[in-house]
Amino acid sequence: MVRWDFPLFVRDDSLDPDRLRTKAGREKTFRADQLLACLGDGASTSTQWMKASCCGKTTFYELLRESRAEELVVKDTDGKWVKGRN
Repeated sequence: MVRWDFPLFVRDDSLDPDRLRTKAGREKTFRADQLLACLGDGASTSTQWMKASCCGKTTFYELLRESRAEELVVKDTDGKWVKGRN
C-alpha cells in the first residue's frame, strides 16, 4: 500500500487494504416486504403492482426478482402476481 506524503506517494506496509473497502451506494429505500404489502391479497399485473408500490421501475423489478427467488410471489393462471406460500 501507499500513502500520500506531499508531494509524493510513499510505500507503507502497515496499511491494510481490506479496511478501505466500504459498501458503495446509499441505503435501500424499499424492501421486499413493503412491496408485498402493496400487492395486498388480490392479484395484480406487474404494471398495476408497480404503480401501487410508488417505487421506481428498476427498484420494483429488483425487489420482484428477490421475492420470486424466495417464492414470496407467484403468477396465477391468469398471469397475475399473487402472494406465494411463504
